[in-house]
Amino acid sequence: MTSYMDVNVFFDESGKNNDKPHLMGGMAMPAHVYKQPDFFDELSLIIRENEIHWTNFGGHHATSDRIKHLIYRAMKYSPVLTMNVISYDQSIIKENSHPFSNVHTDLSEQTIYTKFPERIVYGLLRKRGKDAFANGSIIVEDATEYRKLKLSSKMKNQLNMQSLYRGERFKVSESTYASKGTEPGLEITDLVLGMMRTIITNPLNPSNREKKKIELLMEFLNDDRFLNFLKSIRYFEWNNSNELSEIDFYNYIQSFITQNHAYYNFL
Repeated sequence: MTSYMDVNVFFDESGKNNDKPHLMGGMAMPAHVYKQPDFFDELSLIIRENEIHWTNFGGHHATSDRIKHLIYRAMKYSPVLTMNVISYDQSIIKENSHPFSNVHTDLSEQTIYTKFPERIVYGLLRKRGKDAFANGSIIVEDATEYRKLKLSSKMKNQLNMQSLYRGERFKVSESTYASKGTEPGLEITDLVLGMMRTIITNPLNPSNREKKKIELLMEFLNDDRFLNFLKSIRYFEWNNSNELSEIDFYNYIQSFITQNHAYYNFL
């Protein structure tokens, strides 16, 4: 007998233009867990009344408390959370697209927002097993570049074709845009991507703002649920290759903890 599960997939990115590294990621969560009042309703109230951006965080106490609330509430359900992330060099793709400029004026953007998102979400929905089936709903943060490239509808169509072609056990029933401050899943995805960028960059001489980020992030890393969740993320790097390289993100975490050991409880 086939078991069916509705899955919400939240898609976002961190780092644009010259702000390296560029991270693109998706987080999947069972819909019946996501819609529980102690998760969706409670966190919706927080994000609706407060703008929360990891990039802008500089130690403000109230913002710190809100970030903690979002992350720790999500970690309550960490056993059913999955996440895929791709790190890519936007400048390489733009440089490689120059020979095609007389044919495609925006080939680099088309490449970035067609190939990578599809790989991320496909990886979250595939390999369900012969007796399981996933019904996916993709939620993309509303952004001008996404709408211009019709990212939402393209992902839905491409993923359903992939599922049919490869004999996978999933379908994408809907793919929609959501405004900032309306979907807790998007806010959590955005926060995790921002934290991953801080871990990867691991500044040697952090500014005051960066020090506050590091201090809060190290507090999270002292929580086993959060640490194990980060370790479970499938992390890939693209660097002018025809393949993605899967990297153990724990290597970055270890370097980050080692450099900022004063904030870590080794007991």
